[in-house]
Amino acid sequence: MGAENSFIQDLVRGVRQKLKVPRGRIFSAGNIVSMSRVALLPAMLWLLKKPAEGTWLALSVILAAVIAATDALDGFVARQLNQVSELGRVFDPIADKICIGFVGVWLSMYRGLPIWIPAVIIARDIVIVIGAFVIARKADVVMPSHQVGRVTTFVLTVTFFVYVIDWQWPQIVLVWTSGALIAASFAVYLRIGWHMLRQRTWIG
Repeated sequence: MGAENSFIQDLVRGVRQKLKVPRGRIFSAGNIVSMSRVALLPAMLWLLKKPAEGTWLALSVILAAVIAATDALDGFVARQLNQVSELGRVFDPIADKICIGFVGVWLSMYRGLPIWIPAVIIARDIVIVIGAFVIARKADVVMPSHQVGRVTTFVLTVTFFVYVIDWQWPQIVLVWTSGALIAASFAVYLRIGWHMLRQRTWIG
């Protein structure tokens, strides 16, 4: 328990330190990159309804790569331009959750992804988002990301890409790996959120 509390304390201190950076504008460069990810989503969903072959497949791959690249680019741009902000830390994960949720549903409808994958993703993300808002109100801090969450997002991205191109042989392994990581990330964020709420006296 002592080690666990120390881990949570370190997370809180790190987030508080980060929150001292200047607030960026809503339309800062990093936030625009995050918004562009969501803006490109309708085109991606439209392409997923097309056959996974020829020009349609090529366009799907290109657009999927662009959307994935924005996930890494937004944070990089914000740091390089000293525009890291509380708002940016909210935009980025919400943009991720919107894209992953919708793409997961569309892949289930049109490319054979098991429906339980987007179902558990959406259920997990609803709980995490609600919990993050509760923590922001009660503890006055943005809930930190965790390495398990980042790994989960990466593996889900790879899994979705495999379904986009209809590459069948690695699908089952990636699906079950994704499922295990979704459960693990959910457990990690529940633990972090619970301890941040219980020990909010650290903040202030």
